[in-house]
Amino acid sequence: LLKQVRFIYDRQMRGEYISGLLRAIAPRMPVADFVREKLPAFVNAYDLMVRGSRAGLKLSADTDRSLQLLGLINHEGWRAVAMQFLVERPELDASADAFFKSLERLAFWLQYAVKDREYRQKRYRRVLDAMDALAKTGASALLEGESPLQLSPEERQMLRDRLAGRFSNNKQRRSLLMRLEAACPGGRVLSVSADATVEHILPQTPPKGSAWYADWTRPRDIEDLTESLGNYTLLTKAENQEADTQGFADKLAIFFRKGECSYALTRDLRDLKAWTPDQVRARRDRMIGYLAADLQLDA
Repeated sequence: LLKQVRFIYDRQMRGEYISGLLRAIAPRMPVADFVREKLPAFVNAYDLMVRGSRAGLKLSADTDRSLQLLGLINHEGWRAVAMQFLVERPELDASADAFFKSLERLAFWLQYAVKDREYRQKRYRRVLDAMDALAKTGASALLEGESPLQLSPEERQMLRDRLAGRFSNNKQRRSLLMRLEAACPGGRVLSVSADATVEHILPQTPPKGSAWYADWTRPRDIEDLTESLGNYTLLTKAENQEADTQGFADKLAIFFRKGECSYALTRDLRDLKAWTPDQVRARRDRMIGYLAADLQLDA
């Protein structure tokens, strides 16, 4: 909590931790006033970030959804920005929905399209600087194209290109698939603790001599597509362990054993007879389309 508060008031984060925090607060208000008036609001906002507690906060359905989706992001830099908004604008006017939608899109882009962790911090610092500048005039300018909160056309294309690539980091791809579940038709927002695991439809290592190689004859296709969005779905842990490296028809029998699959992300596999490279590419492009629409990449 105090790390996020310090980042809000002391953007450079240099020097000893506690003394640096106190030095940053003192020019703005007496420390005693901060403890009495500001700190409880920061506690409520932080509790929302990490535990989902809505105590003392009135959130619209759209803002609540964006905050839940932000909880799937694997870095924490977005928290300071969200906390600053919640504390400084407790009335949560009509701009809140658009603000948190934009913040979730920015955090998603920084997670998946940007490798430089230092740049993430710099970008969030720029957003906080812009929020300070607009503290008295409202948040509308943050929602415009030139704001550091918004993605440029080039940044949006960078994200599209990244989504067409490979995702081999298990933690990141699980978060990505959970975000995709919220974007696809009939999907829902999942919590980090959900019983949701990433299933490779084409196994990462198909058994030698198995029927998989009838459709996957080119090693390049296996290399390019096994770790792509099109080849992933979400299963419960028990379903995933059972599916393992079985053939496609056997996997479908597990996915739809109860008549309906556990996650909406799996539904488009129901009527398929085989799993080929062309189908993976088509499904990958379809999944990117779902995310692009939900994240408003074409807006």
